[in-house]
Amino acid sequence: MKLKVTVTAVLAVLLCSLILMLPGSIVAASEEEPPTLDTLSAAQVSKSYTHPDVVAALESGQTVRLILQLAVPEFSGTAGLEGAAELEAMSKIDNAQAEFAAQFGSGLTEDWVAFEYVPYVSVWVENTAEYAALLASDLVLSAQQDIPVRADELEWSEEPAPSAMAEAIPWIDADEAHTLGYDGDGAVVAILDTGVDKDHLYLDNGKVVAEACFSTTYAGDGATSLCPGSVSSSTATGSAEPYVSGVCGTNECDHGTHVAGIVAGTHTGFSGVAPHADLIAVQVFSSFINPTYCGSSAPCSLTYNTDQLRALEHIYSIRSSYDLISINMSLGGGKYTAPCNSDSRAAIIGNLRTAGIATVIATGNAYYVDGVGGPSCISDAVAVGATYDNSDNVAPFSNAAPDMVDVWAPGVSITSSVPTESYGGTAPTDTWNGTSMATPMVAGAFAALKEAYPFLNSDGILSLIRNYGVSVTDNRTGGTTVAPRLDFTDIFAPMSVSTLDRASLRSPGADAIVYGGRPTFKWYPVYGATTYDIEMYDTGGTLMDSWTKGIGSCTGTYCEYRIDTDLQSNFGTYSWRVRARNTITSVSGAWSVTRYFTYTQLARTWQISPVDDYVSSSSTPTLEWGDITGATMYLMQFRLPDDTFVRNTLVSDADFCDGSTCTWSVDPGLPDGDYKWHVRAKNGRNFGRWTAYRDFSISGGAVTTFDFNSEAPNWVDPPNLWSIQNGATYSGTPSSACIWGCAATYYGINYTDAIFETSIRSTGTYGADGYSIYYRTDFDTDGSFGTGYEIDFYQDGGDIVAELYGFVAGSGWFVEDWTIASKNISDYHTIKFVVEGTSAYFYMDDVQFGGVTGMDAAVDSGRFGVDVISAHTSGHVVDMDWAEITDSVLLPGIPAVDPALVIDLATVELVPAK
Repeated sequence: MKLKVTVTAVLAVLLCSLILMLPGSIVAASEEEPPTLDTLSAAQVSKSYTHPDVVAALESGQTVRLILQLAVPEFSGTAGLEGAAELEAMSKIDNAQAEFAAQFGSGLTEDWVAFEYVPYVSVWVENTAEYAALLASDLVLSAQQDIPVRADELEWSEEPAPSAMAEAIPWIDADEAHTLGYDGDGAVVAILDTGVDKDHLYLDNGKVVAEACFSTTYAGDGATSLCPGSVSSSTATGSAEPYVSGVCGTNECDHGTHVAGIVAGTHTGFSGVAPHADLIAVQVFSSFINPTYCGSSAPCSLTYNTDQLRALEHIYSIRSSYDLISINMSLGGGKYTAPCNSDSRAAIIGNLRTAGIATVIATGNAYYVDGVGGPSCISDAVAVGATYDNSDNVAPFSNAAPDMVDVWAPGVSITSSVPTESYGGTAPTDTWNGTSMATPMVAGAFAALKEAYPFLNSDGILSLIRNYGVSVTDNRTGGTTVAPRLDFTDIFAPMSVSTLDRASLRSPGADAIVYGGRPTFKWYPVYGATTYDIEMYDTGGTLMDSWTKGIGSCTGTYCEYRIDTDLQSNFGTYSWRVRARNTITSVSGAWSVTRYFTYTQLARTWQISPVDDYVSSSSTPTLEWGDITGATMYLMQFRLPDDTFVRNTLVSDADFCDGSTCTWSVDPGLPDGDYKWHVRAKNGRNFGRWTAYRDFSISGGAVTTFDFNSEAPNWVDPPNLWSIQNGATYSGTPSSACIWGCAATYYGINYTDAIFETSIRSTGTYGADGYSIYYRTDFDTDGSFGTGYEIDFYQDGGDIVAELYGFVAGSGWFVEDWTIASKNISDYHTIKFVVEGTSAYFYMDDVQFGGVTGMDAAVDSGRFGVDVISAHTSGHVVDMDWAEITDSVLLPGIPAVDPALVIDLATVELVPAK
């Protein structure tokens, strides 16, 4: 045995103690055999979204680029953070990347990319051994193959009614916006593409305010960077000129200039959607000569996800320096029939959305009626499909799928600027088809609307585009997608209104009864309104609170706002009203009629079963009680006959009630004995009264089985520590919440000596990849613990390894491991923790495998729990047998302590707490 005290090991310890370990993840330890494809568990294989394709490529001798998501302890993203908080979050990403580099060394990190705002790295993998090591590592959460893709323009031979740029602008009524003076002045749109010819006559006069280039050179793929001098990245002036590198093939870097002209081009014959907007040009393509990617058309220009991600992070990093409102990405590939939020680009696109910047992405040109290309499939992106002719038909080539297209826009026969390097002259143009041409119309619309509605962020502007758009249905064979087509006809109506109608309320009204402490007010939209004022009056008729909400809170049918004032237990009659205002013309409508509602305490429910000294032969008896109007949750409490608290349980009305009766099986099960229970309804902070206690007993109860996944029927819910609800998915560190499932928690019990016994196995679709048991004491008010231990169990060949992570208040972490010979983790094993004063001993199947002495005295009193947690979020069955508290020295049947298997904490070198 040895203590792992190196810097690398210390970081690994902290990661493992805060993130549930996947067995086999200790493959980085030099003593063990390196993993292979054959030794990977199903859970490890599932980290890679296209595992068969990656294996096939590597086995054929190709090098594969992977974007890896890293495990970052206590990390919840960088979106919305500023200053010190953002730097702290970025530092956590840096630490995880440093740990990755320390584990894998220069073999994978010589040409790697480490991202700043999202916990990812991009690496080149040359063989299956490297690939297997990545998937086996607990530092790697997911792997996405980085396959270069084209821009989205295409050749299309059909000849529909013409929709050239000169016709497209009036067809969407963008020229009316220009007449009103809303042409994008002051707004900035970023173009992530093949570069922009900023000297083109349509784009001249300083329209391109910043440039950047992120491009890859990799001989194995036949890729050469298109940045000046073929460098990997540049933000210098001229770095996004389409042909500045001298290596781009003929016409292969024209696309970005065409897109830029649709956004912001200016000309006497036509103009872009936002001709006075400024542009940030970002080159994200590389030049390829590999026929695998180009076919017979080499050289061709393709883009890696890695370079797109670098570019998106760059835009995010300069967000405070420019009035950015949208990003145009007319590129992509693949087919997605559902949101692809596991994509490596999703996190930074989410960051941009939080910052008020829309990422507008083409759905692609593969003729799909049931899918879109990536990355338009990301939920936080604005996905744009293409229409053609003045009948608003969907273009035959446009990808679409229900609920995955946000906006349609014209994309056929669109004439726009192309680089002078390719076409000559000072203002060359060409006419193209594609969702690539539709997307910049929407990106430009964000700029024009930002000028008109400066108080709206990108989400509010998207609501405008969707609410005022022309509904278009995909009538192609098999097509069913319905989405609004971009149209400015009525979108500026609020700019010229001189009167506003009186607002009309929808709910609550007509003396409604309300049970939620934060009621939702709904009213009908008023034509021409830009904002709404809301007032609420208390039971005495005095103004209690007021709010002003923009039109982003409205759909085409109604507006709504859930108030942020919690009425809690202040029951009584309240009133509210609304008026519409136009902040552009300074016009206000009349206040609506005042509506009254009564906020009422939830009624007292009643118990149906078990009652009247019911005796159950199951450790999980079924409870029934009456379903109460207005209840969203029910809180149950279990006690012993002498009032000793056992536990609370919170369940949802939606999952366990049918309108008349609620039914729930006790989960986790209770040991044999006598109990009493009562229940009360809950809606926010509105609680009904407790029912009377009802007695029941359990005799001969069987073992209870729990399937740990994110939708388990119920979680253990100790009071005052955390709130866990049915159907929710939780994230965080195991020291502050029951994540991934808790089999049993015991709370508020003082003891002198105790035994905790658990019958447990690891099984399920993800294979025998382990489980963890947490023994905690001395909880702090935030749910973290002052002293405690975690033991991770995982399969190692024919043995089980038990790895102990200990934490001593005021000292920090230590780690130790023991090998339990000839054990299979998929079989049931009885595990015991035996506590004697300041010592604890650990047993499997009544054979001691380890222990610690010299624990802090806090172990002997206070609040504590034993949590059994699966090492994967689904597919495991964990069986809790029993756990018992006693004031005797030891329960019968416990073998003698073997001093050779016990750690003396006085001699342990502690790992500093992170």
